[in-house]
Amino acid sequence: MNLLAIETATSVCGIAIFINDALVAIVEEELDRQHAKKLPEFFDKLLTETNIKFSDIDGIAVSIGPGSFTGLRIGLSYGKGLAFSSGLPVIPVTTLQTLVEGSRYQYKNIRCIIHSHRDFVYYQDFSFYNDIHDITSKPKSGLWKDVVHSIEKNQVIYQYGCQQLIDQLDTKTGIFEVKPSAISVGKIALRVSERDKIIEYHKIEPEYVSDFIISKKIGA
Repeated sequence: MNLLAIETATSVCGIAIFINDALVAIVEEELDRQHAKKLPEFFDKLLTETNIKFSDIDGIAVSIGPGSFTGLRIGLSYGKGLAFSSGLPVIPVTTLQTLVEGSRYQYKNIRCIIHSHRDFVYYQDFSFYNDIHDITSKPKSGLWKDVVHSIEKNQVIYQYGCQQLIDQLDTKTGIFEVKPSAISVGKIALRVSERDKIIEYHKIEPEYVSDFIISKKIGA
């Protein structure tokens, strides 16, 4: 399968091309609020440097969260736009799952955590055995201290963006940083494309997990 994979759920902004199920090229950076500008630039750069035609692509894989509210909207909107222009399927991939895919460590019991805001994080549990990982819980959001204290004795943490919170802990044993990447998005999508591909683009929404509550200031 020829696949375009997009990652914008965190500060990582990346886009990768897979041809015949193999990674051909990737452009990826850690950016601060520049995803909307950089993503189209990365796309053009990929096609130019690889001489690959967009008409050769069979599907679009997109990281759908949880993660940055703005980043998720940018990545999914851009992916949907590309897909709609050529009638391609979209393969949504949950962001926390990409941490397991992108890790060089192999542990059987894993909790993946991505920073949300202040002391809040997104997290999800996975098992990993014989090079296959299974999802063992739904993605959730919670306070860092509660999420860490609920970790099982034999469970390790794959995290991204939580370093300031980790620095507050007495021990950092069993905690590994894993960066989200368009490569991981693509690899997961290639395995599940036949099962998870979607043509009805309106049905694909970001996995926000947290509810957004707008409060009115007193006196406003």
